[in-house]
Amino acid sequence: MRTLRARDLPEIAVKFLRMSDAPNQSPENSLEGQDWGIDEGIVRNASHPLFGVKLIHTFRLLHASHRGLRGVDVFDEMIRWARDGRFKYILVDKYDRFGRNLREAVTVEDELNKLGVYIVSAKEQFDQRQPAGWLAKTLMQMLADFYSRNLATETRKGMRAKLERGEWAWAAPLGYRHPGRRTERGRAISILEEDPITGPRIRWAWEEFATGRYTLDQWVIAWNTREAVEPTGKRLARSAWLGLFRNQLYAGKMLTRLFPAEEFEAHEEMPRLVSQLTFDRVQKLLDARTSHKQQHHIYDYPLGDVLWSHEANCSFYGETHPKKKASYYRTKAKVRGRLIYLGQKGVESEFRRLLARIELQPDLAEGCKNQLLDRLKGRIPGQREAEAQKLRTQLRRLEEKAKTLIRLHTNDDISYEEFRGERSLNEAAQREVRERLNHVTAGFDKEERDVRMGLGILSNLGVIWDRCGTVQQRRQFAKLLFSRVTVDGNSRLRGWALNNPFQQLFEFAQPGSKLVLSGVPDRI
Repeated sequence: MRTLRARDLPEIAVKFLRMSDAPNQSPENSLEGQDWGIDEGIVRNASHPLFGVKLIHTFRLLHASHRGLRGVDVFDEMIRWARDGRFKYILVDKYDRFGRNLREAVTVEDELNKLGVYIVSAKEQFDQRQPAGWLAKTLMQMLADFYSRNLATETRKGMRAKLERGEWAWAAPLGYRHPGRRTERGRAISILEEDPITGPRIRWAWEEFATGRYTLDQWVIAWNTREAVEPTGKRLARSAWLGLFRNQLYAGKMLTRLFPAEEFEAHEEMPRLVSQLTFDRVQKLLDARTSHKQQHHIYDYPLGDVLWSHEANCSFYGETHPKKKASYYRTKAKVRGRLIYLGQKGVESEFRRLLARIELQPDLAEGCKNQLLDRLKGRIPGQREAEAQKLRTQLRRLEEKAKTLIRLHTNDDISYEEFRGERSLNEAAQREVRERLNHVTAGFDKEERDVRMGLGILSNLGVIWDRCGTVQQRRQFAKLLFSRVTVDGNSRLRGWALNNPFQQLFEFAQPGSKLVLSGVPDRI
């Protein structure tokens, strides 16, 4: 799409109103208050240069800007409008409404200014064309960023202080409630108390499940059946019950994501709905009655480092199902909301057939070795340096391309899936060029060793694979040989790429193929 230059943009503006989604916000920062401030300070202010400017839209957003605004639908839509050249000005009540994340705010504003779009504040009117105005505006943004960071730090301190006092500052779990009491100074007391309606029922639920008569699915049915007879308004799904039965707060232990490595003891006034003995018994039951799906690390599966999904454009995890005695690979990303599962035996059988396809015959490997060594001996030092210089230039271009990909993804010009795929290809190309550069600069002795070893491996692929007695050895061999093996959802091979020097040696052995030993490929 054509990007309009600044002088081509019409004198049209939009409003941007942002308010934090945290509670207890100042009325002055409400969306209505910001809207009124923009109207009084700019739109209806006869002394303002943009008096009477045409407004085409108002973007309203409830979001804490310290988390960053990129990726938020409303903000991204406004940036897309700016790139399309649909307006020239973004009107805000104050600059900190546009964002308190200094790095992001400066980056986004710089992009907007290059597009000919400018941010105009109703309460902080600086002439950014003058150095003093630019300095004042930058200082305002720095102060807003500092305020946001300092507020986060102080909030974290307050949360820790509450936890150390045995108080729970977050929403009360089912069975508890906040008492609504305050100290003489007005500070809220967050010591939980038992809910008179749901508390006894949750206490009974722990004790009943601890008897061991139920699986988790059976318990959900039993609870919902009783809920139909004696309703409390709490019909919980299986995942909700799993979270409830794993929650140590019911036994008086407070664990939070804010302080993940620390455990706090609840206040002695907070009733424990379950004893520690009952809690431990329930944990053992849950551990014994899970689906038995245990995720293994990648090194437990021989192809975990090289296997790539054609549909999901991602690598695989290895998993096993002990109860069913099934092992399989699954994708890290989803395709149309679902993961792809491939049986381990089927995938590794396809890999074994691939080794048989690319294995070189011994007589062909011996002939290639002699011809390659003659070529390598014939290269003069000056030719090696010219080849190295060409490879260095190619490597610099790939590194610049990697930086360009990061910039395009940061500016939302490409999606994350496109960025991930292109980055993977770029990294593979960089590895290949670096390996070729190392070979060129290492000298004839190292090249001779690589040729002899590489052709020896390529002519005995099946034997080496079969003699790898452990999963670890097969994993290392597959990683040494291949950079990627691409399969589809039916375990069929869709593509493969060898690491160097195996890729160059394999290409050299193909009739009519090109041997890439220098900047100018030679045909054999």
